[in-house]
Amino acid sequence: MAALKLYVNGRGKPLCRVVDNMIGNNIMTLAIGRDHRDSSANDVIIEVLEARGLEVADLGTYSDASCDYNDFGEAVASGVETGKYKLGIVICGSGIGMGISANRFPHVRAAQCNNAELVRTSRIHNNSNVLALVASL
Repeated sequence: MAALKLYVNGRGKPLCRVVDNMIGNNIMTLAIGRDHRDSSANDVIIEVLEARGLEVADLGTYSDASCDYNDFGEAVASGVETGKYKLGIVICGSGIGMGISANRFPHVRAAQCNNAELVRTSRIHNNSNVLALVASL
């Protein structure tokens, strides 16, 4: 995993640091949902999360065929809202649509972050519980 070179939004911050800032030292169940863009990144993110000891619920989509991103953003947000999942990650083309979709749910605070420091500060200062990531910009 040390050789992992996946970066969030090309900013040069390793995904592992982003994950560490998101979860701290807590072991938890986390939900991830994405639209049809960049399934390979989704697989790497899940691999990193599981390597960090998290249980990951992959809520889809499971194909690269065009889909309605709201279905997957809402599935993640609903699980976070009910407490089934402690945190969530949503991924879409811009990160904005999924974030808006997730923020429709009470007690869900989705933040679009493109580097590890933004993830850290959104967790500390805003208690964000859903991370919205960019897939294709």
